[in-house]
Amino acid sequence: MELEMLLPRRIPYKSYEVVGFAEGTNTIFINISTGIFTLDLKSKKARKVGEREGDRFDPILLPYVRFYTPRSS
Repeated sequence: MELEMLLPRRIPYKSYEVVGFAEGTNTIFINISTGIFTLDLKSKKARKVGEREGDRFDPILLPYVRFYTPRSS
């Protein structure tokens, strides 16, 4: 999979690092110079979800997945 083809072209970056994943959702978290992005591996869509401050980044990611359990009658 070519990451360069999935991230918006207006986002300049020289390198990237996969810093996490959300199990069961086909989503990975990518750290690049302009922020943190999620990449849905199924739809191949990227979305910015966090900012970086300076050169230092401590990748503490807590993916939140919501679910609903119907109540039986």
